[in-house]
Amino acid sequence: MKSLHVLCITFVLACSPKAPAQDAEKMEFKNAEAKQTTETFAKTIETAKNRFAEAVGVATERYNTEVESLKNQHIEKMESIQKATTQSNDLDEAIKIRDAIKSLRELKIELPELQKQAALAEEKIRDLQKQVDELTVTKIEKQSPTLSGTWRWFDGRDTVFGMTGQATHAQQLHGKWRLNDGSKDSYSVTWQNGSTDTLKILEKGKLLEGTSTDKIRVWAVRLK
Repeated sequence: MKSLHVLCITFVLACSPKAPAQDAEKMEFKNAEAKQTTETFAKTIETAKNRFAEAVGVATERYNTEVESLKNQHIEKMESIQKATTQSNDLDEAIKIRDAIKSLRELKIELPELQKQAALAEEKIRDLQKQVDELTVTKIEKQSPTLSGTWRWFDGRDTVFGMTGQATHAQQLHGKWRLNDGSKDSYSVTWQNGSTDTLKILEKGKLLEGTSTDKIRVWAVRLK
């Protein structure tokens, strides 16, 4: 079992993607701090890789032990069934069970395909994220079904409020919007430049009006 552990580690190290630290090690810096931090980075990457290989090795041994135990339990159960079948004079069935037991003893159960398992895990994560996004959209729709959409801003350019709280003005300035606590039609939009607009929807959802952090009047007309 020990040799399998070593083999597994060798396989993982051989198949691991090339770490950026390996390229960084080839660079020769005159700056002592740059050289030191690069060497430290390379060592930490190598340590992490070895830790991963060791964990895979331990998991492999545990898997092999568990599978071998399950296999032996199954063989014992099949042998018991074979004995009972033989005693009941069902010889044809007993012979089939005997042959199955022989095949079981020779059966080599392969390790799970790690890449396939990783792909399945990523797919599950994407599904979970999709569910979270859908729940978030539903929550925001219930809070404020009228803010999301495209608005013509007072400067003549368009602002898009996304369903999940994102905001984009003129495809350049980005931010986040939210429904103000205790309100059904008052919103705060915080832009990446540090400014915050406090807005309220008027005219049955057709007009957006309020003030910025600098107390400047802000307004927009819904396009869609």
